[in-house]
Amino acid sequence: MPTTAAPPTLLDALTPEAGHVAFTESALEAGRSSVERGKVSRPSVRPARADAVVVGADRRSPRPPLARARGGLTKTGSGRPPW
Repeated sequence: MPTTAAPPTLLDALTPEAGHVAFTESALEAGRSSVERGKVSRPSVRPARADAVVVGADRRSPRPPLARARGGLTKTGSGRPPW
């Protein structure tokens, strides 16, 4: 009986190369800094999407999502990243 391969997930696409293609270096650095300063919490990772609470400079706490798109990564939703 043939086995069917599982479809690719977000984690399959989550590579340093994909991050540099999808996001500018300044956006990656800002996100890295937010994580290092403890501004990111409560991550939720699913097969096609991931998000986490990010406390921005305005003290709001949006959950900017990251998704798999066309074999790469993309930020979904509207608005600017909170960092």
